[in-house]
Amino acid sequence: MPYRRLPNTDAARLKAMKTAMLRANIDRKNSPLSAKIVYELPLLMAEFNQAVQEYNDSFDSQKNNKKEHKMLMQNCKLYVSHFMQVMNFAVLRGDFDKSIRKFYDLPVNSATLPTIQTEKQLEKWGKILVDGEQKRQLEGGKPMQNPNLSTLIGSYEKFIDSFYLQKSLQKRTANAQKKLVQIRPKIDDFIKLLWDEIEAFFEKYPPIIRREKAKSYGINYVYRKNEEKIELNDLLNFG
Repeated sequence: MPYRRLPNTDAARLKAMKTAMLRANIDRKNSPLSAKIVYELPLLMAEFNQAVQEYNDSFDSQKNNKKEHKMLMQNCKLYVSHFMQVMNFAVLRGDFDKSIRKFYDLPVNSATLPTIQTEKQLEKWGKILVDGEQKRQLEGGKPMQNPNLSTLIGSYEKFIDSFYLQKSLQKRTANAQKKLVQIRPKIDDFIKLLWDEIEAFFEKYPPIIRREKAKSYGINYVYRKNEEKIELNDLLNFG
């Protein structure tokens, strides 16, 4: 005997409810759905559809911003790393005294540079360099060049804007996903109840006909090996 399989994706859940609602409207005078189900069906479908759409929209926005954010992050990382390298080369040439490293929270007697791999590390060191270079110039220091302070600030601010936008989009997606996860059990319970009513209404018919009528309301039956062929032959013989 074939067995019914409840939908296990959001698209399948929406399709199951939509199919039942459309079919019930066609068979309005002889619908298997109770008044309670008819009332709740469009409300729950609209609620679930909104939750699915909110999650999809949030995820798409996060995904679309991710590519640009990655590019801005790499660009900023290049400027931050290059700024520190240029500073060290200038110290090595004697253009600046090694004491300038203190403005950038770097060890005065070492040319070792910090590791910058993560967004938080880039956020930290970008701010240190911008603040340090601004302070050094205010105290009369000769401006660093290639990259200069203006270029460094522009790259850093674009990264920061993108960084916090991405965090905001991630939070929005997480909230939408949480809402979707919370509503799925309610939708699954409703679809089970909906399908129970449909099958009970067609209980008077022979199994083959009963399943065919139930399938028109969206119930999904799964056939084991050779069952579908056997059922088709039985249906033809019944006819």
